[in-house]
Amino acid sequence: SSGINAEYGEATIEGPGVDLVRVSVIYRPPNPSKRELFLEEFEEFLCAFSSKPGHLLMTGDFNVHVEHQNSDYTQSFLKVLLDHDWSQLVTAPTHIHGGILDLVLTSGSNETPLVSELEVVEAPEVPDHFLVSFMVHCGTANKERKFKTITGRNMKNLSTDAVFDRILQSNLADSKLPSTLEECIDLYEVTLSKILDELAPIEEKKISLGQKPAWFTEECFIVLRKRRKAERRYRKVLKKKKKKK
Repeated sequence: SSGINAEYGEATIEGPGVDLVRVSVIYRPPNPSKRELFLEEFEEFLCAFSSKPGHLLMTGDFNVHVEHQNSDYTQSFLKVLLDHDWSQLVTAPTHIHGGILDLVLTSGSNETPLVSELEVVEAPEVPDHFLVSFMVHCGTANKERKFKTITGRNMKNLSTDAVFDRILQSNLADSKLPSTLEECIDLYEVTLSKILDELAPIEEKKISLGQKPAWFTEECFIVLRKRRKAERRYRKVLKKKKKKK
């Protein structure tokens, strides 16, 4: 599928007697003006991909110079990976002019090493990039994987115009509102809950439980999401200030 700032592909490796391996392939065009937008889009994709069942693997041409450890953009990209417990495995240049642009990423939720024998070799059929070769260990399906069911609403596709239209059609737009404050609050809560259930109903989702560090509790995850949200807001405000100057 095509995102706004990158292209994403996904496939699964499965069969009798082996664990499910889920692979995502990503290509991000080398557009410097959209780097920050890609980070936001990539983190959203990473969150969604990390919640899927199976051993998780991500690879592709990210056009991020991960060897530039002092670059603010590289640090931000690697921080997103670290925050979500992902590791980057490629250490040799993958482009003829230097630079580690083609990456292999594995999730910390994998119970055993998923990738081995990784090497970067010349590929005559590709004029400017090298070939990144590695082995993927599918393991065996003897162990019973643990899952949990979570509930939530899909707020991303919720249209504010649709919410506004429903409010205008509801009792909240009636000139004859209840006479007491308590009745008004009840009407407000009941009406908006009904609208929300109609436009963004609560859905159940089954996710695989990975082996995360013992210290990474649900509270840590909530704080992490809040911090990343605050960082995105800060970057947007900073951009607006730079444009005004």
